[in-house]
Amino acid sequence: MALRKQEFADLETISGKPIAQSILDVEQSIDTLRYFAKQVPNGRVCEDGYTIREPMGVVGLITSFNYPLLLTTWKMAPALAAGNTCLIKPAMQTPHSALLLGHICNKIHKDAVQIVLGDASVGKALVNHPDVDMISFTGSTPAGKAIALDCARELKPCTLELGGKNAAIVFEDCDMEKTLDLVMWGAFANMGQNCCAISRLLIQDSIYDQFVERLVEKTRSMAIGDPRDPKTEIGPLVDEAQATKVQRFIDAHPQKPILGGNRSDLFIEPTIYSHVEDSCALAQDEIFGPVLAILKPYSV
Repeated sequence: MALRKQEFADLETISGKPIAQSILDVEQSIDTLRYFAKQVPNGRVCEDGYTIREPMGVVGLITSFNYPLLLTTWKMAPALAAGNTCLIKPAMQTPHSALLLGHICNKIHKDAVQIVLGDASVGKALVNHPDVDMISFTGSTPAGKAIALDCARELKPCTLELGGKNAAIVFEDCDMEKTLDLVMWGAFANMGQNCCAISRLLIQDSIYDQFVERLVEKTRSMAIGDPRDPKTEIGPLVDEAQATKVQRFIDAHPQKPILGGNRSDLFIEPTIYSHVEDSCALAQDEIFGPVLAILKPYSV
């Protein structure tokens, strides 16, 4: 895999992810595999006995489109290290790196890792198959609820990594430059297509105006363009459906953004709103796009 790092990065970038970030994702995926490869020994001696590695059997691994290779290795590496075999269903939009990884794995052992492709119906079949002993899913909260119900009926173990609506809180004694950088990348890395993205921002009243002005200035300089260009920081969203979903949030909000809000094909500019009411959709719902809602200033 390390010998084909650029090939993996190019496949990740098909989704719109900037190539510089794709390379980092590939490197972290390699590190993940190497880490769990060291966890393979059968047991570890404890003070009062042994910790025994006991495989579940066949595990179904269902990933989302935003971090195709990372999510696959995060699930696959510990599963293999524990002695399981893996059935991996990547997202329909981004199967490319999983297919290459499966090809490499099959050169080592043809039965340990298999890739299955398809839409949600394939995922449901995987979840409900009697020969699949465990499910690990990353994706939307509604899909996760459905999977949890299906698994519960058969008492099948499952792990779920679902949506998020994450807030960052900025205090007046922060390191301004460092915090601006953390907030900008936390909000707009991977075009905001992160379950852990900063999508709500709370700023103390004493520095509110200054921080907002500096954040807008810094974000305005982000390079939007061809994701294959190493200088690009913001690429297109993964597909038309995702771009349309994000655009609906922008169109529905009654206030105009203080930055961005424009769309061209699958590209949506980094978009910032200020003085957002806590009860509105921008502050409550997962957008999964390059939109940051700065709530009204708070006092301490």
